[in-house]
This record gives sequence, C-alpha cells and structure tokens, in this order.
Amino acid sequence: MFKRTYAIEASKGALIEYKESELEKINEVQDNIINLLSNYNEFAMKGAAGTGKSWIAYKLACLNGIAYSRPTLLVSKSEMLSNYFNNI
Repeated sequence: MFKRTYAIEASKGALIEYKESELEKINEVQDNIINLLSNYNEFAMKGAAGTGKSWIAYKLACLNGIAYSRPTLLVSKSEMLSNYFNNI
C-alpha cells in the first residue's frame, strides 16, 4: 500500500513539472505575438475558445497602460472574465 502511494506522489511531481514547462512555452509564444502586435495600432484576433486571446489582450493592455503610460481600456463581453482581470 505504501509503495503505491509513493508512486502516485512521484508521478504528481513529474506532471507538475511537465505542465510548468508547457506553460513556459505558451508564455513565450504569447510574448512573441505581443511583440508582433505592438507594431500595429489596430488588429483583430480570432481563434477557438481557450487559445489565449483574452490573456494576450490583457497582457497588451498592461503593457500599454503600465510600460508605455498610454490610456488603455480592456473590454470583455464576459462579466466573469472582466471580474477576473479586475482582481489581478
């Protein structure tokens, strides 16, 4: 019984490390997209749910508002998402 518990705990740690490395890759891709989009005054993003469109918009809004001191408004149709962005 104890051997099985330890095996499960070890696999959890490996899964967490794997997920963290995947998130780092996603963050790199999103940062590259942000660098590309910062060269444009207007643009449109399109993609399936969960692809990171809102997160990229949030990162761009923070970059414009904080780093460049530009007046910035981030609008979301989802009240839950708006509340989440307000809280972070």
